[in-house]
Amino acid sequence: MLDPITGEEIVEENTGEELTEEEKAAKEAEAAEAAKAEEAKKAEDAKKEEARKAYELRQQKKAEKGVSREEFEDVKKTVSSITEENNDLKFRNNHPGITDEEFNSIKAHAKGTSKSYEDTLKDPVFEKYFKDRDIKTRVDRATPPPSTKTGQGNSNPDIANMSSKEFSDYKNQVLTRRG
Repeated sequence: MLDPITGEEIVEENTGEELTEEEKAAKEAEAAEAAKAEEAKKAEDAKKEEARKAYELRQQKKAEKGVSREEFEDVKKTVSSITEENNDLKFRNNHPGITDEEFNSIKAHAKGTSKSYEDTLKDPVFEKYFKDRDIKTRVDRATPPPSTKTGQGNSNPDIANMSSKEFSDYKNQVLTRRG
């Protein structure tokens, strides 16, 4: 079976049983649904980009009609900063487990390499970092299993508060257990 997104052959784990037709159909439907979602996201991004370009074009026409170049550049900077902040918030919403420090590292790397945040997150260095962080977190949160070496002795009675008859009975009981 081929993956509809990558075109590579999907290799199933050998469980000793072949997949039923229903399972195969379900997997293919799932892959098709994922491909549709990806296409929808790309279409949405393309619409946003088109709207942004149209806005910049309108701003440029305004600049030519009497708006100073400085005002145009100010608006352009404002739009780009809002766009960047929007991208930051979207990424942070999609990845709530990433700390501020980690996000700043991802953002700096993304800007330096002209990649998106998602592509930067898939970088081997970051993948290794997050994998190690998750392992360390699991180890830190782990609790040891309960000990099976617990004592089974009886608690000692309070000898000081026993009557002489109780003490005599207790002494005989202890001596018979020992010997």
